[in-house]
Amino acid sequence: MCVAHDGRDWGGVLAAFAATYRVYALELRGHGRSSHPGRYSFDLMRDNVIGFFAMVGIGRCVLIGHSMGGTVAVLLAEAAPRPVTHLILEDVTAPDRAI
Repeated sequence: MCVAHDGRDWGGVLAAFAATYRVYALELRGHGRSSHPGRYSFDLMRDNVIGFFAMVGIGRCVLIGHSMGGTVAVLLAEAAPRPVTHLILEDVTAPDRAI
């Protein structure tokens, strides 16, 4: 699973990942080709991804997040650690919960 700004950002590596894994390249709310609901927060984006896990039945996964998607991935791993077997982060700063 990849959480990115736009699912097309992962085009260069999706085929390699898909050779071993089932891959979902999610576009976070308000980004890429996703809907623009008007409300945005890291917690809402995290909850959207957790909802996606439930909808498609993901029980265990390797979760990859880049930039803002990495922040969402960290928050997801904190809130719902059970499905995340590995957390891979690229170009991300750990979230500051004081902000």
